[in-house]
Amino acid sequence: MSLIDQATARNPHKMRMSETAGTKKGPSKIIQTTEFMSQLRDVLDGHLIDKKTRKEWKNYRTRLKKAHWPLAGLTNKIDAEIWKNMCNGVLKAMVKNIRNSQPNGEWKLGEYEADIRPNPNGDESIIIACKWIDANNAMDLRYQNGVPALDVNINMADANKDLIEVLSKKQSKSNDDELKDLMKQFISAVAGNTTTEKKAPEPETSVDELADGFEG
Repeated sequence: MSLIDQATARNPHKMRMSETAGTKKGPSKIIQTTEFMSQLRDVLDGHLIDKKTRKEWKNYRTRLKKAHWPLAGLTNKIDAEIWKNMCNGVLKAMVKNIRNSQPNGEWKLGEYEADIRPNPNGDESIIIACKWIDANNAMDLRYQNGVPALDVNINMADANKDLIEVLSKKQSKSNDDELKDLMKQFISAVAGNTTTEKKAPEPETSVDELADGFEG
């Protein structure tokens, strides 16, 4: 009888024990939808401003973003720690996306809604919609060819006030009726030459469908 056979005959369980030795179970995977939703709300509540502040900021500028994760890509595939990291990650990505076009704001989570609904592809998904409020309540930045557009008002009448006054005196002293008429027309033109230069803002690119980049 071989040595292996002899050893097995003496302890028939030993071989099986050696085969499973060193096997270690990792964190349990989430299988319940209710657990996904509960942990998601815990993360969202941790970022949410209080009711008093939300009331004070009710007229501040806002941005609305949403994200979704198909349940098929989550159930029994990730543990609680990974799921919380995913939730925190998508909130950071939303803020980063807003700051790309509105860096003059300090964006805080004002409201949110979380639900199970079909995504645009018809797959049952965890969907969140987040309303972000600018704590600074700054003005929206508009862009023209990738550069913030500026409003420039130039009042030529004020800039040429002295010139108009001199021409008016010259006109009153002149005996030439034709020259008077020409000077009168020139004065009117200078006085009414108020120039307003305003670049037309380009529409901002919508990023409300940010969810497509955050599927599980």
